[in-house]
Amino acid sequence: MKKFLTTFIYTSLAILSLGYLFRLMHWTNADVMLQAGFWMHIASYIGYSFVVTIKDNRLIYPLGVLVLLFVIQMFNIEIGYQTSFVGFFVLFIVYIGFHLITPNYLVAGDPKPIRIAGIIALITFAIASIFKIMHWAGADMLLISSVSTIAFVLMLQGWLKGRTV
Repeated sequence: MKKFLTTFIYTSLAILSLGYLFRLMHWTNADVMLQAGFWMHIASYIGYSFVVTIKDNRLIYPLGVLVLLFVIQMFNIEIGYQTSFVGFFVLFIVYIGFHLITPNYLVAGDPKPIRIAGIIALITFAIASIFKIMHWAGADMLLISSVSTIAFVLMLQGWLKGRTV
């Protein structure tokens, strides 16, 4: 069960990443992907917290972020587009970076090439976010390629971590 939940955490995070890409690009079904990914991510973390025998103190950080996002959504707190746009990029880099870069998060050990690919994808995403905020040419292509790479690396990392549990 722990293997499944570890894989599910990373897969749901990949779905969330793609959902936010869909929202930024104004593609259809972005809200469906975001809702599904958000609730899958919460359910997988709650399930993981029940299954794991040794409680990991770092588990509180992602759950705290998820609760904050849930409160904002539940009470329909109005946030301006620019604020949400910049906030999304910062949250994306910090939250997903936490999952990609921390080598022993959820499971001890992580293949080094996957971590390096995650770091490169996050750096590319940071560059793409600067391009997008400044409205420079090529921002959309950089954003699509970086978020797609991040989603792929997340799924690959979740699958590999799920196999080593």
